[in-house]
Amino acid sequence: MKTTKLAQLGILTLGLAIGTMALAQKGPGPGDREPPMQRFAETLNLSEEQRSQMEALWEENREEREAQREAMQAKHAEMRERLSAILTPEQLEQMDEMRGKNPQGFRGDRRGGCDMEGRPDRGERREMRQEQRQEQRQNSNS
Repeated sequence: MKTTKLAQLGILTLGLAIGTMALAQKGPGPGDREPPMQRFAETLNLSEEQRSQMEALWEENREEREAQREAMQAKHAEMRERLSAILTPEQLEQMDEMRGKNPQGFRGDRRGGCDMEGRPDRGERREMRQEQRQEQRQNSNS
């Protein structure tokens, strides 16, 4: 039973990845969007049985995500309540301001902490990696 669900989840993930790649290549156009299930059915050449199974799986997954979201919201509310018993109102306000500046909370970018000033952005990092690869290729060819 678990293996079947894992296989279904794997198929769903693969389908979502293919759909995402197709959207990235095609790009959205006005009135040019098919329903996702129709796109997957055509791209993957799904039978009606497969299509109905995927629709059921998607619905189940959506319901699970909603339940998880609600549970997480309840957990956050509980945490906030417990923090209010520990911190002063001023400290709570200061914490809210700190979070407002950094939507990821206090962790910030998982790769480098909260302080992002002076760090290259994603595009700059990509360019730096490309330059490094070119240098490595040149050095290996020499």
